[in-house]
Amino acid sequence: MFLPVSIGGLINLYSLKGKQNGEQVASFMAIVIVIAFMLTPLVFTFTIIRNKEAIQSEDEQYVSRFGTLTHKLKTKAISHYLYHTLTVQKWQLTVIILIYLRNVPSLQAIILLFQSMMMQIYLLRYKPFVEPRDNILELINEFLYCIYIYSYIMISDYFDLQNINSGSLLLCRSLGGWTLIGVIGASLVINIGFMIWNGVKEVKSKIPNKFLRVKRSFMNMLTKKRVPKYETNEQRIEPKTNLQVVTQVKNIPNFIKILELEEEKVHDLPTIAPRTSLIETNCYLQSTLQQINPNDGMQRRIPQLNVIGLGPCIEERPKGRKRFRSDVNMGQDGLFIRKRGAAEIEF
Repeated sequence: MFLPVSIGGLINLYSLKGKQNGEQVASFMAIVIVIAFMLTPLVFTFTIIRNKEAIQSEDEQYVSRFGTLTHKLKTKAISHYLYHTLTVQKWQLTVIILIYLRNVPSLQAIILLFQSMMMQIYLLRYKPFVEPRDNILELINEFLYCIYIYSYIMISDYFDLQNINSGSLLLCRSLGGWTLIGVIGASLVINIGFMIWNGVKEVKSKIPNKFLRVKRSFMNMLTKKRVPKYETNEQRIEPKTNLQVVTQVKNIPNFIKILELEEEKVHDLPTIAPRTSLIETNCYLQSTLQQINPNDGMQRRIPQLNVIGLGPCIEERPKGRKRFRSDVNMGQDGLFIRKRGAAEIEF
């Protein structure tokens, strides 16, 4: 709103009239607008210099009152947080040039180009915005502004004063016109694109943490390694990862002796069949061994233990090495206990 209101006030002041009542009101409003127009950059600069320490320390009271003057700007040095004030002064100078130098278009173009080049140097040197993409956007806008002014020079009467044939003059003006259209279109696309990008990033930053947790859980579920199933001829049982079921092993009286392959104690094993995974069963059996016989020599051989599952049914094989396997009709899960230097038990 600052730029169009300022242009309107200066135009009314430039053609000041006071004959009729309506024109008198318009002239008075033009004077008020021009005074505010001239004082605004000075007030901004005075406020920033006065609150320099509060800006650098990011004082909450200053941010709540004058935070707009340094919005999204760095606060390390005054050359950073003066950017918005410099922009307002640039608009002010542009409006004055367009209105009061309209009879000297060549001088207009020179001053506007010089002003744009100085702003580009400032952006490249100080990079006043906190976000790098904002610095890039402002630099692109200033560059397009320069091309826009050059395009106006191409379609102006400047080449009429030169010794150029009509064909080249027509080509130059046609090229200048298409360049103007291209600059306007590029400016719209770039600025709207940056606005959409910033909006999407802001929305994503405000997504509830609950949604992120649900998404993370869903992704973990998709990538989780599946536990293989234990199958028999009669049924298929999918293992459940539940450590509480494995606690039934505590009721086995001669568990250590079974691992030591005392054959006469094997048939005393009660009928239990906890369904659990390899890793959980193995970890629990190791901890159980440590609790029952902490001083036993078996504790030193616990890392050699390999448990695959548990099952209730035991049947002695009459021939071969000491080996027991589950009854096909009654067995559910298979247990393999392997120990270096010992036989293999399966039940």
